[in-house]
Amino acid sequence: MQPKPKRRKLPKPSVFKYGDRWVCEYYLFDEEGRPKPSRKSFVRDLQRQGQEPTLEAQRTAAINYRDAILKEKREQERLERREREQTYLTLAELKEAKVAFGIFNQIPSRSKSLVDAVILYREHLKLAEDSPSLKHCVQVFLGRKKEAAGLDEGDQRLSPETYRTLRQRLNHMVGYFEAQKLGDIKLGQVTSKHLIGYFESLEASDRTRRNYVNDIGNFFNDAADPKDKNRFINENPMDGVYVYFRKFNKGKAAQNRKKTHRKAPTILQLDQVRHVLRVAMEAREEGMLGFTVAGLFLGMRPSEVVEMSEQDDFWERFIKLEEGIVRVDGVGKKRDQRIILMSDNCKAWLQYLQEHQLPFCYQRKKTGIHLPFATFRARAFLFEDGQADKLIKLRRKRRAHNPYTPEEKSFVTACNKQLGAYEDVLRHTFGSNFYYANGYDKNKTIEQMGHSGEVFVEHYRGLLNNPKDAEAYFELYPDDI
Repeated sequence: MQPKPKRRKLPKPSVFKYGDRWVCEYYLFDEEGRPKPSRKSFVRDLQRQGQEPTLEAQRTAAINYRDAILKEKREQERLERREREQTYLTLAELKEAKVAFGIFNQIPSRSKSLVDAVILYREHLKLAEDSPSLKHCVQVFLGRKKEAAGLDEGDQRLSPETYRTLRQRLNHMVGYFEAQKLGDIKLGQVTSKHLIGYFESLEASDRTRRNYVNDIGNFFNDAADPKDKNRFINENPMDGVYVYFRKFNKGKAAQNRKKTHRKAPTILQLDQVRHVLRVAMEAREEGMLGFTVAGLFLGMRPSEVVEMSEQDDFWERFIKLEEGIVRVDGVGKKRDQRIILMSDNCKAWLQYLQEHQLPFCYQRKKTGIHLPFATFRARAFLFEDGQADKLIKLRRKRRAHNPYTPEEKSFVTACNKQLGAYEDVLRHTFGSNFYYANGYDKNKTIEQMGHSGEVFVEHYRGLLNNPKDAEAYFELYPDDI
C-alpha cells in the first residue's frame, strides 16, 4: 500500500483570556483542507453543571478541554502512522478484522484501541510462554509451604496435617493434567476451562470439591500475586472457576439455606463393628487393624492416629500399657493435649499388635493417595454383597485413565456418598458406646473424647439401637474375631 500524502498539521490548541472570560482556541480543517480556528467559552457549561463561572473555574475548564483535544490528536496521529505502515489485508483478514471490531465495540467504556488490545494479548502470550511448567511451580509452592509447616525444623506456622492435605490436592491436580497429556503445560497456559474440567472430574461431594477449589485457588492466587514483580501470570485462571461454580451452585445454596438442622452422624451397630474388625484383621499387615482399634476403642481422630504413628518411639512416648492410658499431645486436627483411658479389651488389642509386631497405622504416601486404606474403607463400610469388590474394580479402571460408563459413574457416585456418611465413624461409634457403658456420664465422655458439650450432644446421644450392646462392645477381644 502506498503511503498516504501527509496533510498539513493543525496548530496546537491554546488557552488564553479573551475579554472577561477564559477560552480555548483550537483548529479544524475546512472543506478545502485549510486550518480554521474556533474558540470555545465555558461560562454556560459551568452554569449547566451548577458551578459558579469564576475566572479560575473557566481557566481550569479551558485547560482540561485543551488537554482532551491534544490527547485525541495524539491518538489519531498514532493510528494514522500505524495505518501508513500497514500492508494490504487479505479478504480473510478483513473479515476477521470486522469481527474483532464488532466484539471490541461491545465494550461499553474503553480508553484503549483495538491495537492496544492486540499488543496486550501479545505480551500475555509472551508471559505465558516464558513461565515455568505447572508441575515445577507446584513443587516450589509446596516447598515453601513445607518450610512453613515446620516439617524440617521446629516452626509451626502451618499444621503438618494442613500441609499434607494441600500437597495431596495439588499433586492430584498435576496428575490430572498428566493424564490429559498436558503434563508439560506451563503455568501461564492453564485456563479456567482446564481447571473447571478438573474440578468436574472429581468423584467427590460438593463440600470436598469446594475444599479442592479453595486449596488450588490459594496456589494460583499466590502465582498471580500483583505484589510479586517476578510473577509469571497476570490473569488468575481461578477467577473463571469461581464464577462458574457460583452460578452452578446457586440453586443448591438456596436449597441448603432452608435446612435448619444438621443430620446426626452415622455410627456402627454391634454386628457392624464385628464386621469392620474382621476386615481390619485381614488387612492387619497394612496397618488397618491398628488404625481401627485406635478409633473403635480409644476414640482417637484419624489425624491423631496417623501423626502419632509417624513419631519416633511412639509406643514408649504416647502409649502407656502398664498405666492403661494413651497420651495425645500436639498431634492431629486439634493439636491439643488429653489423656485417654484404656478399657481392658483395648489393652488386649494393643498388646496383640505389639506381640505380632503389627503396624499401628497405614503408611501415608507422598502423593496423598492411600490405596490400601481406600480398599479397607470400601470393604468395611459397603455392607451389600459384591458392592465393595465392584467399586474397587472400577477404581482400578479409573486409575488406568479409562472413563466410566454412565451406569458405572452413577454406581461410583452412590458408593462415595454412602462412604461419606462413615466419615470418622470409628470415633463416633466409640463415643456413643462409651457414653452408654459409663452410666450416661456426659462429662466423662467429653473428657475422653476432647469435645465441647455442644458437639457431644450432637454426636453421641441416642444413636445406639440397643443401649445394652454397649457392654458387649467393650467385651470384644482379638480371640473373638
